[in-house]
Amino acid sequence: MVWLLHNYFLPTINPSAAPESQTKLRSLEPVLKEYKKLLKITTRDTSLRTRNKPAILAALKDVERWIAEARVAANMGTREIGWETITLEVLSEMDPKERWALEQLCDALLEKGFLVSLSKKKRDFPAETFLPPKFSVQLWAPMLQHLQSLHSEFYFILAGRIISTLLPEGHSQSTEIPPDASYDMCLARWVKWSVEAHDENESAVGFDLRKEVTIAIMQSLGHVESSPLKDRKAAMTLLESLCTGVPELDSTLDALKFLSSDVQPSVRYFGHF
Repeated sequence: MVWLLHNYFLPTINPSAAPESQTKLRSLEPVLKEYKKLLKITTRDTSLRTRNKPAILAALKDVERWIAEARVAANMGTREIGWETITLEVLSEMDPKERWALEQLCDALLEKGFLVSLSKKKRDFPAETFLPPKFSVQLWAPMLQHLQSLHSEFYFILAGRIISTLLPEGHSQSTEIPPDASYDMCLARWVKWSVEAHDENESAVGFDLRKEVTIAIMQSLGHVESSPLKDRKAAMTLLESLCTGVPELDSTLDALKFLSSDVQPSVRYFGHF
């Protein structure tokens, strides 16, 4: 109640009196680590699922509680955050505070050790599909599916944050942070997983996630056209995977390759890691 008093009721009555120190969110890392620990246990030994189900549900509820706290924090945070112009129709009617909260959640999931394993040896990609490592999917798919069931735009928000990571606007890679190609490729594969999960959900309505993600990637590529080709490899491989077999998108991809000065139309990125 004290947290709500200082972060919701008082700022609502008198926004100018909102204490800046109260806007800081609690870390989501402990919750994600607890969830990961529980799913590791039940994935490796299915006989323990029933025993650990209440703890897993509690972890998922804690994630939802964190999202609610983030939405409250966004009441004040929006005064400081430079909100980007929403150009994609899928986000045009979304509550900006919920979007911001989901973006913060996705950023936490993208930290190494969660959707992408810390160990490069564990990033063993399936050769037959452009999807994340099987064990990673077993760990995180239940949480992602749960979030999508409660927030219809979640998969798109997740894909958008990954695209922003793969193709940062104003590209300026820090020399202090060495490139991690397998990390980028794993993130790209999570986008493909999100698209396929959305396609398989018969209750999903409102927009074509594959098309929207393809548009988002192409828009982002337009902002980083001068960046080295190797820095765009994961994004281009993802784009190829999304478009292949879809006539409308495949022709658009061929046109993009033709117009790109350093990407030959005959180059096929899928499968070249």
